[in-house]
Amino acid sequence: MSGPFIGFGSPFVIPVFGGGSSSPPAPQLPPNTPVYGEIPPNTPYSHVIVGTGDYYIPFTRPFFNYGAIILIMFIVVILLAILVFALIRQRNVTFIPPGLHSNNLTLTPLVPTTQTTQGATPSGVYSQPGDGSFFQDATTCNANSTSMWNAPLTQCDCIPPFWGNQCQFEAYNSTYISSGSIASPEDATVDVIEQTEISRLSWPIPPASIPPAPTCTSLCDSVPTCNGVIWIPTPDSDPVTSLSSCTLFSSITVQPMHQLAFDPTIQSQIYVKTPTSIIYTDRVFIYQSSLPTRYWLTPSITTINKLNGGNYLNAGANIRYIIDWFPINTVPTPLTGVYSLMVFDPSQYDELVAGGDTATVYIHLPNTPLMVPASWAGQNIWLLYR
Repeated sequence: MSGPFIGFGSPFVIPVFGGGSSSPPAPQLPPNTPVYGEIPPNTPYSHVIVGTGDYYIPFTRPFFNYGAIILIMFIVVILLAILVFALIRQRNVTFIPPGLHSNNLTLTPLVPTTQTTQGATPSGVYSQPGDGSFFQDATTCNANSTSMWNAPLTQCDCIPPFWGNQCQFEAYNSTYISSGSIASPEDATVDVIEQTEISRLSWPIPPASIPPAPTCTSLCDSVPTCNGVIWIPTPDSDPVTSLSSCTLFSSITVQPMHQLAFDPTIQSQIYVKTPTSIIYTDRVFIYQSSLPTRYWLTPSITTINKLNGGNYLNAGANIRYIIDWFPINTVPTPLTGVYSLMVFDPSQYDELVAGGDTATVYIHLPNTPLMVPASWAGQNIWLLYR
């Protein structure tokens, strides 16, 4: 026998079609057993042979049957998994893990750290999925001063303006930007206006008194030169009854090679009205459209970044850059910049600054608006600040 075949072996082999090369010797068959045609009824078989010509593999009947079932089940599971995944992507379902309550939630999308407004509210009420979920019963919930047990919903709710899984964070006025903290005194200097102690950051605990008691940010709002506050709660104290340190400032200057510490998972200490209240002396943020909420966290060495459709560059001091887009704005800086349509060597910086503006050179003076000539649009521009 020869050619491809699938047959039932020992004691029978059923060829599908003949012709071609010779095959291994056929098993010995009982007398008068038909080799071609139908197998006699009720004839038992012990193997299934899969192969073609001289190449075949004999399988025991149980192994073949079980293997076929497992293969079919595996294919069905894969198809079901693909179907479920496609349905979830299509519906864009927001999944809330078991144990977290989802009533009255303010769902906010994940956004880059440079832009997040987590904890900001115009009303004093802020919530996130999982607020109060750390406390699973009325006793532990009510023992915490910033939460209250909600009996009808059998869940622990945060008392405004607090939020978080342990109601440990305090919401702030959305006219301010949470900007991290000064990890070490060597990191930055603060232009202080006033320092005091007060109970709340931005919002009182309901019911509010009439007139409302002052808060740290409301004090800043009442001082024309105030551009931000530093809010430091007293460590290991009751956040409801204790007083916290409140510092009003006009600006914060970060020292060269230093950085403000920012972690969106912990309460910030610095809150500013505008990002330009934070000044860096070893870099200049140059941009086209809108300024990132925390511009200092953007990449510092690339010229291909985009924000809201506009290019930006977080330029380090004493580094020459070339950009192929037109710069419109910068964060106020104490540094002086040289912009040129012609490539120049950094050693020429002082000479170019002394020469002032020309047809191919523009000097950006400290703390002044950026006014690159409009005719430069569409051309490569070399720049250097120091």
